[in-house]
Amino acid sequence: MVELLAPGGSVSGIKAALFAGADAVYAGGPLFGARAYADNPEMDQLLSMIDYVHLRGKKLYLTVNTLLKENELQQSLYAYIEPLYRQGLDAVLVQDPGVIRFLRREFPELVMHASTQMSIHSISGASLLKQLGIGRIVPARELTLAEIRSIREAVDVEIECFVHGALCYCYSGRCLMSSMIGGRSGNRGRCAQPCRLPYTVSNKTACMLSLKDICTLRLLPDLIDAGIASFKIEGRMKRAEYAAGVSEIYRRYIDLYLQKGREGYHVAEEDERDLMDLYNRGGFSTGYYVRPKGPSMMAFDRPNHAGTPAAKVLGSEKGKGTNLRLLALEDLHKGDVIELIPGEEKVNKTLPFDVSDGQTFSLSHSKAIPKNTILPRVSNEQLLSRLAKQYCAQDEPLPVSMELSFLAGQSVRLQAESGDVVVCVNGGIPQQAQNAPLSEGDLGKAFRKTGGDGFVCNHLTIHMDEGLFMPVSALNALRRETLAKLKDAICQKYRREIPGKQADPDRQEVMPTQAAIGTGCAERTATSMKSLGAIPVQLVVSNPEQLREALSWGYAKEILFDSTWVLDHARESGTVPPSHDGQLTQTMTQALTKALTQAREQGISVGLLLPVVWRSEVRERFFDLFPDDLLRRFSAFALRCLDQLPDFTPRQTELIAEDDLYSWNTYACAMLREVGFSRLVTPAELHFRELKERGVSDRDILPVYGFHPLMITSSCLRKNTDHCTKQAGFLLMKDRTGRTVRAENHCGICTNILYNPNALDLGRQQKRIEALSPGMLRLHFTMEDIPAMQKVLSQMHIWKTQGGDVTLCPDGTSGHFRRGVE
Repeated sequence: MVELLAPGGSVSGIKAALFAGADAVYAGGPLFGARAYADNPEMDQLLSMIDYVHLRGKKLYLTVNTLLKENELQQSLYAYIEPLYRQGLDAVLVQDPGVIRFLRREFPELVMHASTQMSIHSISGASLLKQLGIGRIVPARELTLAEIRSIREAVDVEIECFVHGALCYCYSGRCLMSSMIGGRSGNRGRCAQPCRLPYTVSNKTACMLSLKDICTLRLLPDLIDAGIASFKIEGRMKRAEYAAGVSEIYRRYIDLYLQKGREGYHVAEEDERDLMDLYNRGGFSTGYYVRPKGPSMMAFDRPNHAGTPAAKVLGSEKGKGTNLRLLALEDLHKGDVIELIPGEEKVNKTLPFDVSDGQTFSLSHSKAIPKNTILPRVSNEQLLSRLAKQYCAQDEPLPVSMELSFLAGQSVRLQAESGDVVVCVNGGIPQQAQNAPLSEGDLGKAFRKTGGDGFVCNHLTIHMDEGLFMPVSALNALRRETLAKLKDAICQKYRREIPGKQADPDRQEVMPTQAAIGTGCAERTATSMKSLGAIPVQLVVSNPEQLREALSWGYAKEILFDSTWVLDHARESGTVPPSHDGQLTQTMTQALTKALTQAREQGISVGLLLPVVWRSEVRERFFDLFPDDLLRRFSAFALRCLDQLPDFTPRQTELIAEDDLYSWNTYACAMLREVGFSRLVTPAELHFRELKERGVSDRDILPVYGFHPLMITSSCLRKNTDHCTKQAGFLLMKDRTGRTVRAENHCGICTNILYNPNALDLGRQQKRIEALSPGMLRLHFTMEDIPAMQKVLSQMHIWKTQGGDVTLCPDGTSGHFRRGVE
């Protein structure tokens, strides 16, 4: 079985998608959904929609896939989920590790799906989430079909994948671009989509970070054969007609393949054209599933709906105004919207008449448009009107079978059956007719009239005696009562009670005890507040030159070396041995060994920072280049995704959870420590006061300097704008204001990292830092040359020894430490 999962951005969208053929819908509510600006249902509507989908044998999944602040998790989450859980909510989509832990404890029967925001991209990550109680995984959208198939074959967990709609440029859940630039965090469902804006790279200006929407109609057989359980359509911000139209077409092709196989599977051009009319960004791509990533996936020209080619400009006739002479490139209809002057100064013109393909026609416009310009249709009125009338203007009726007993001397008895649910209701006793007995046709008319009850009677059996009469009003009342009881009986199958607890609608918070959540972030230091000078320093370095410089200063307690440099260097120099025998080049081995020996002599611990992604080829290359005897020399491993955890937990070395592994609340901290992390890097998006509420302990690392990643991307700027050089390095990208963003391409892991233009600088936050009393302060060096690094280290030394306010770097920012996110 293959589930077709549609977006439910509104109540009308939910109904329309189900009516059009979706098996399930995913929707947000008033809280904690990753589309905060959608027309999300309110609580009473959600409760009603749960019954609505269950009456039709379908499912509703709730998006709880944002990161929760401490007060939200403690005070709001339980009260939000409890009525939905009792009503029979089918599953929740989650991102926050703390939410997983909380729901697992409080609502044990509630199925949890790992949102694509968790960015799972390997067998290891999927296995870990299954152990944590996750029933379905939506993996990173960057995975190939081969990678998805390997996960499905290795891990007994359902896989849900996007088959149609928008693609983010960044790995979902790891994008802070909107957050850092404007304070609207994607991790809070408030992304402002700055990635869709134009940028300049190498003197080329285009929508450099805007990917085309995906369409996988032609890939559906391969996706089904790969074992994907649920085909997901993106689009909770789009109108109900979009959800209905896309669901209708994908339903048709899923059924076609399941019924006729590959030989009978053919995609009609008109269906692809309808999908283009509903929404596309300069055409479609098949995403990352099968084709090599590159410029063909990009929507360079425009970030929004591009429509379909509608008319070609033949010329302009000047009179009182300007009449454009146009040639129709497809059948056009009254009410269609044609975009004139596509681009920055676009003007939408509603067509006042029908035009056939190949016919010439005229439209008035204030400006002449160059000859042979192709004008797009950005709204297909005929298509939208059909979808609205067919799916949005009415509800899908419920099929019901009924059996009526209308016998002399006995109570009228009506039995109604839907699926495996049967109810029987008795009415009054029929009377002997005086002059107009009821016929079988009369009874059939009364009991087939189910439209107002939301049912459609597809079978009615009548057992009756002749010569009897009963008022039509009594028959209608019996029908309504029976169908109401049938609805209630169906819905009752899904109702739940919370084990061991009584219904308590006024419950507002679930405060975990110290024993319940374990030691960690909630554990406040019992001693007095630390002075800045007493807090040790950790340095993160990204290449051997920075490592040598860090060791020369000697005041850091710990240094983390970014292993990505090794993978990049090996790719550039071709030193990865074909036999994959796991050996570094002699030079690289000697350099690291020398640094580790020097650090040990100085009493400095040296750990290894792992790559930002852990896909199968990255994992394989990492262990080729870092054999066990070298890995044993490092005192700690800093992990940047959950996929890495199963490979490093058995090594019995201290594990650090980077801030990519979000620990926004005490439950998240407890979860991360429960699975093996001993230290956590504090989240970049929390305000100082929110960090205090979360709690900061001796096992937390607080970054005070560094260029923070805005995006972690599989799509490569260098390849998209020029060609792949297979050499790591930086590209400069300018936005419309002239601000420069550095993009670092790491060819060793085939990943780009885009950095915030301004480095974090908390050099003026001494009192707040001392109030938090973290276990360690972090300086993270990435793109800095040695003189720039020396300036930061010098200022840090002054700050540590003399106190007061310092400037760690020019043009620094306090980031969200002072601002926070909504």
